[in-house]
Amino acid sequence: MKFLRPLFASLFVVITGCTPYKPIGQSEAGGHSMQRLAIDVFKVNFDANGFTSPKRASDLAMLRAAEVCMEHGFSMFTILGQEDRATSETIHTGGTAYSTGYLSSYGTYSGTTSYTSNSFEAYKPGLGLTIKCYTKSPGPHAGKVYLASQVAGQLRAQYKIKPQPSAF
Repeated sequence: MKFLRPLFASLFVVITGCTPYKPIGQSEAGGHSMQRLAIDVFKVNFDANGFTSPKRASDLAMLRAAEVCMEHGFSMFTILGQEDRATSETIHTGGTAYSTGYLSSYGTYSGTTSYTSNSFEAYKPGLGLTIKCYTKSPGPHAGKVYLASQVAGQLRAQYKIKPQPSAF
């Protein structure tokens, strides 16, 4: 039965397509995670499956950054750094055998069999964002400042994602 789990997970991904917007561990297909580095600094990750575009993965990392900002009582954030978390994996889907030959009237066989392995490379986009959060405008020295509610509203609408209940 253990060997069926990866098969069902793969089937789920094919049927549902893109990585769901859920915490890592709630889906076989990837998701988001967060780590608090300081009172106002967080590391937000979004790891996708091979059916998710890099643009969607990047947008969902930004959505999670905005949500983390608001969940912790902040209204704005800047991006301090980005980490490319993309991976690639070779997926083996079995093989094919092709035989040709001659069967004599005495029951002997003479021929060849060739085997072809079927596999493909799956690119899985992922992005890590280190963000610094603010309750009021940090000024021009901070770089580009994002309004968390605006980012979250726009990306939720674009991807038709309902707000998640806060874990805090």
